[in-house]
Amino acid sequence: MKNRHLYGKKIFKNALKNKILYRAGGIYLPHVGSWITSLCRAKLHADLHKYEAIDCATDSSKTVHTVPKGNEIGDLKLVCEGFLLLIGPKLYVMFSKEIQKSIQEGDLRERPKKISIETLQNPKEIVRYALHAFWGNVHDLLELHRDRKTSYEIIHMTKTREAIKQRKRARV
Repeated sequence: MKNRHLYGKKIFKNALKNKILYRAGGIYLPHVGSWITSLCRAKLHADLHKYEAIDCATDSSKTVHTVPKGNEIGDLKLVCEGFLLLIGPKLYVMFSKEIQKSIQEGDLRERPKKISIETLQNPKEIVRYALHAFWGNVHDLLELHRDRKTSYEIIHMTKTREAIKQRKRARV
């Protein structure tokens, strides 16, 4: 075995070619990173209750209240605002403020029906969306919601790995 010296400490390399013993560096402190993460999540959890959040993700939330914002570390910032169509957990579409103004007249249940899906080709009109576990695009989701349908068809090519798991025939 060869002895190597690094910062006054011996680090041994194994004599075999492909086996190297690794040692964590002096600044590797996972408990400090875990502590900082827990403090950030505790602050986010308190903010979720304080501002009555409707939906949340890892580092963001949606609320109907005005939230104070700032540019310092730990302050909240506004990413987007507008009309939120929340269909389920992590399944939503947020429209711009211009769309919000155009659909605010009328009954609350009729608002999504007034949205003309065909005219939503401009990417600025849909500010943000999440389609987790939905196998379509934003327009398909809006059409399903507008027509109050609960089932939809998709055209999907089954890949090899997916076919093995589901015991189907792969179409490659």
